[in-house]
Amino acid sequence: LEANFGVGDCFGPDPPCDATDPDCCFFETTYDGDWCFSFNLPEGIERIEMFDGDFDYGSSMQDGNFCVADGVDVDTDDPNTANDILFPWTVGTEVVFEGALLGSPFDEGCFPPFNRPPSVIYSLIGPQGTNITNDNPSASQEWERFSITTGPLDPMVDDLSVAMLEPGLWLIKVFGLDQSNLNVIRFPFAINGVDENNDPVPFDPPEDIRPIPTLSEWGLLTFVLFTLFISVYFIRRNRKLGADIK
Repeated sequence: LEANFGVGDCFGPDPPCDATDPDCCFFETTYDGDWCFSFNLPEGIERIEMFDGDFDYGSSMQDGNFCVADGVDVDTDDPNTANDILFPWTVGTEVVFEGALLGSPFDEGCFPPFNRPPSVIYSLIGPQGTNITNDNPSASQEWERFSITTGPLDPMVDDLSVAMLEPGLWLIKVFGLDQSNLNVIRFPFAINGVDENNDPVPFDPPEDIRPIPTLSEWGLLTFVLFTLFISVYFIRRNRKLGADIK
């Protein structure tokens, strides 16, 4: 999304413009807080499991010189996300254990020009109209699991159970993401690009692009080559022995 800044120096060395001025650069941006991504769901999928990180979910109010939670939109302890372990991809980062945490800064914060109501949420929308919303994503520096299944609902594993996860083009829509709020979604399927008309374009790598083998694949290749070498050696040796006997 493009930003159309007005008067004032938002990001330069000088202080930003007066936030009470309607012509301030913070007010003139075209950013509306909404994002939309798409992906293609293959046939036969019975569970979609994704993770959202550092969404800073929660609303706040000014209390003297401090910005504090106002108790309206509050992050909760996600029952299907363990709060005593870290996911492998988070080890070594500044991530904290999942729990009932605060935003830092709050997504609906105490600086009105940055706010894009509502408190940030996101939805998955299927090709036949299935609409699945996560209305309590992660707070600050934590990751939360969001999982949808077609099987029986176990709240310790999944968030929702639906009749089916129809194959085809799905949308991920994020609503109310404030200015300055950086967050992450970890997703199990390739996200589509868009063309000049903003229509989805699935990623299709050129034929000359080949994935680099992993360490396990290199090990398998080495084993196969070694086995082939030994086989050739013994075949030639046996032939030579047979020739000497004759």
